[in-house]
Amino acid sequence: PSYHIITAPGMSTSMSLLRISGYVGRRTRGVLTRPQHSYQKKRALSTSVWKNVEVDNTGSIARDLLATERTFLAWARTGLGFVGAGSALAAAYHRHNASLAPTVYPASVLLIGNGAFLLAFATRRYYTVLSALRRDRFPINTFDTIMAVALTSVTTMASLGIVSFAELEAAKKDQQEEPEGERESK
Repeated sequence: PSYHIITAPGMSTSMSLLRISGYVGRRTRGVLTRPQHSYQKKRALSTSVWKNVEVDNTGSIARDLLATERTFLAWARTGLGFVGAGSALAAAYHRHNASLAPTVYPASVLLIGNGAFLLAFATRRYYTVLSALRRDRFPINTFDTIMAVALTSVTTMASLGIVSFAELEAAKKDQQEEPEGERESK
């Protein structure tokens, strides 16, 4: 770590030299301690998957703002994709297979709900990061991201299950309604 000579009233020259040599990072109960190295900080960050952490932002602010905007747009694009998929699913079943449409509507609602959730999540995350960047900080928010991915994964699988179940039930019903003569000819 690099240190600058700090001359303050009441600070001795030996204390300044200790600060330059890197042996003084902070005072803990009157004991001089060495500052944490970068690998120790990385390890501390890697163990914080379940809680939000803020770290110092020492890079280019313009680069960080543009990266935040790109991330927001990616989340928003994904959310709009879910809204489009839910709308298309409802329209397709309403137009081509109206008897299954009421059974498939909950799947459409789940997909549209995923999209709305991701749009709200993206907006909240964007403004959180923007606020932190203004304070020269950067929030590492792994828990919320993991929960967003988990929630959308579960609801997407549920909507696929609803559609699959509806299709299987319709195929079973069609097979039972088929006359005896047609079954034997196949």
